[in-house]
Amino acid sequence: MSHAIFIIITCSRDCGNPKSNKMKKIITLAVAMFAIVCFANAQTSWQDYRYVTEGLKDDFLKGKGVKSGYYLYNIGTENWVSTGNIKRNAQIFYFKKGDVNKAFIIKIWDSENNFNYYCIPTADADTQIWNMAFKAISDAGKEWHLVFAWALAKVVSQKL
Repeated sequence: MSHAIFIIITCSRDCGNPKSNKMKKIITLAVAMFAIVCFANAQTSWQDYRYVTEGLKDDFLKGKGVKSGYYLYNIGTENWVSTGNIKRNAQIFYFKKGDVNKAFIIKIWDSENNFNYYCIPTADADTQIWNMAFKAISDAGKEWHLVFAWALAKVVSQKL
């Protein structure tokens, strides 16, 4: 069964009107990026989401690989954006259990050795999981939003 996965990434800019903060976010979300149409076979669970957003980084910091039975499949090239003296990178992966796509992962890192993993759930995932994913990406900071959008655009262009 195939599902379309869409994500909208925020790109912040100052509209100059303090009343428009919420509307500014909504508009810039829509303008910045709606992307990734891929195939998925299984709903992203809370366990999957927590592992991608917390456990994966912890496992790699401890020198472990991906948890048993799962693997990351690279679906895009490394993409980077330079802002000032800092180079910010992003790479997108399928998070798979066997042959089943459980989620997408956006791995980000910068030239100062900061890194993190973000989960993009399957289209049929629980609304609360999608809300958590949106919040995590929104909270990453505007300096990362262009990196997210660029990485997603590159992946989508490979599907054309």
